[in-house]
Amino acid sequence: EEEEEKEEPAADGDIVVELTDEEKALSFRKLGADITENLLAKAYAFFSLPTTEEGFASVSYAWSAEEAAGKTLKDWIFAKKLTQRVEDLKAGESFKEAWTAWQKTLSEWRKLQQEWKDPSRRKALLAKKAEAKKKEAEEKGDEAPKEDAKMEIDFEELDVFAVEDVKDLGDGRPLFSDYVFEDWTLLSVRYELHILLHCFKKDLNDPDRPS
Repeated sequence: EEEEEKEEPAADGDIVVELTDEEKALSFRKLGADITENLLAKAYAFFSLPTTEEGFASVSYAWSAEEAAGKTLKDWIFAKKLTQRVEDLKAGESFKEAWTAWQKTLSEWRKLQQEWKDPSRRKALLAKKAEAKKKEAEEKGDEAPKEDAKMEIDFEELDVFAVEDVKDLGDGRPLFSDYVFEDWTLLSVRYELHILLHCFKKDLNDPDRPS
């Protein structure tokens, strides 16, 4: 007996696949990363398109013109710079110099605080300041300040942003006379972050990332 031919079920109709306008505008595929984020962060800023100057006989652009392809790569790199960490960034000489100077200043301020807290050392400190002011007045040809003339300062109502010299509010008292361990720590952290931000531009040396 002849085998009956099996009939395939009739299709209701061909499936029509249509691209959206956004998909039609794409000239390259969006694929997942083929390297780790750490390696990408170190290398992406050096990505470039091949050129004949590198030894290629010819370079063809099938999907976009060379200028458009170059712009796409440049925009992609710039977008990465806005979000990627700089894995190989190290503190440069400008930061190290600023940090060293700050450590010296911090040490001097803490020493001055200890002198102010000690009654006997405070007396010597005030005498030294008075002598320095007297000498400065003589050099300028001004009248020397009277020894009994003291500036009355309300420390609680003091506007710290109006202080001209944090080491002397006017009566010899430093602004940081009552600082405790936590105050010194917060001051150090804030100033180190300050110099770190200002030195970032110099150390990175990238016009696309000025801050």
